[in-house]
Amino acid sequence: MPKCIFFPVSNAPQHMNSTNMQQQQYAQPRHRQETIIKEIGSFLRELEETKKSREITYFSQLLGTKIYDADNHHIGRLQDLVVTSGEKFPVVEALICQHGKFTIKIMWQFIAAFNTHINLTLPFYKIPKEKIQDNDILIGATIIDKQLVDINGLKVIRVNDIALAKIKGRLNLVSIDIGMRGILRRIGLQKVSGWLGIKDQLVPWSNIEPLHDSLKRIRINVSMPHIDELHPADVADLLEELSMKERQSVFKSINSRTAARILEEAEDFVKKSVANSLEERRAALIIEKMSRHKAADILSLIDDEKKERLLGLMKLEVAAAIRELLTYPAESAGRFMSLRYVAIPKHFTIRRTIEYLRRMDLKPRILHYVYVVDELNALAGVLSLRDIVLAHPEALAQDIMKRRVISIKTKAGVKDATAIMAKYDLLGLPVIDSERKIKGILNIEEVFTESGTRVAEEPIAQPLPKYKNIFREIGAVLRDIDEFIRIKQIERLKGLKDRGIKLSFDKQKIIDDETKH
Repeated sequence: MPKCIFFPVSNAPQHMNSTNMQQQQYAQPRHRQETIIKEIGSFLRELEETKKSREITYFSQLLGTKIYDADNHHIGRLQDLVVTSGEKFPVVEALICQHGKFTIKIMWQFIAAFNTHINLTLPFYKIPKEKIQDNDILIGATIIDKQLVDINGLKVIRVNDIALAKIKGRLNLVSIDIGMRGILRRIGLQKVSGWLGIKDQLVPWSNIEPLHDSLKRIRINVSMPHIDELHPADVADLLEELSMKERQSVFKSINSRTAARILEEAEDFVKKSVANSLEERRAALIIEKMSRHKAADILSLIDDEKKERLLGLMKLEVAAAIRELLTYPAESAGRFMSLRYVAIPKHFTIRRTIEYLRRMDLKPRILHYVYVVDELNALAGVLSLRDIVLAHPEALAQDIMKRRVISIKTKAGVKDATAIMAKYDLLGLPVIDSERKIKGILNIEEVFTESGTRVAEEPIAQPLPKYKNIFREIGAVLRDIDEFIRIKQIERLKGLKDRGIKLSFDKQKIIDDETKH
């Protein structure tokens, strides 16, 4: 519906008739609409001018361009470009020239031509030689090869090249290249991308959100509510790539339950960072919605004083359960057990057991077994869900339960629990105290996740992260090139054979092998 502004009756001029009032009501919205239309029109004209410009080029193509002064003396080569921040399209305000062993900054006002080579307006000795400042934004040093978090695409991507274009007579940064074509362009294989049909993958600068005034950190500009639609484990992986302040902004913008699920999947350093950086009431609300053993795990990572403050902001029963888990050693079964399990008296019928499961307030997230306890609340037996489904509704739990129940003590190691569950093919393992009373349950999914995490933490020799992905991508392209050449060779040989030209044994064998495959 169109927005309208209505005058209060008490403030309306007495002589104003209904027609005048109507005109006055709509005057303000129309003015705003005209302003918005002008802004959109201006922006579209700039985009159209950018598209029409024949001087669109890439940063990688400019590197090493020769620079000549007004006397046509070769003074050096282009090493980098300095751009302004805070603009719709950042403007190139200076270039960095490699002059022998020295690096100098030349302001844009002294540039006469910027084509296959760069010409200056003055002789070299008359041009002011500026020094590179700490707050200068250099395309090559600051933006190229930076990693961006693309939450819509759920991945971390890299800036492979920068697209530049002239707008209103000035050179502007208009897009970033995140695709394979940008990599090939930088290593001198741009023609190969044409042979293989590799297209540009450009992200307009308008979709880039600087996370710092100096563009030291940038990311794809996305709407945070989309995070709710992603799997928590995937978002947790992305959080590892962000700084503390960026993680803080993510957790401020999503609901507490989603934040809790994400935090459960995160690495310890991410958990600690979030717990320490968020406002305490917000942090307590998120941790309160986590599973109890995961909440105890995150609280064990922070100092005792803050831990007590966070526990004091939680519900009493939740805080009490977490405090109990924190009394167990860090690597014990007691620390990792879930407090949500199902235990029934041995005199329950199967019908009553099913009704009890349906009416439970806090249903276990994972349910494999129903445990049976005696009059002293000690563990007496176990029922699988299969036993419950196939049994007669009036059968008693004590008559069909398995009496030999494999269990583990609270202070036993989690590695021992892993070994027991693997040995006996158990999906769940009850954790008991010295009186055989159930204190919690270990589920196979969580136990093996915990043990797997610890194995993954062992140091493994890896390539430098900066180069690992680019080497992998270049390898994939080279394999595509080999396949392309092989296909063209086979097509050429088949064409020769079709024209009746006799082929050598080796060439005929290539065609025969291809036919077999």
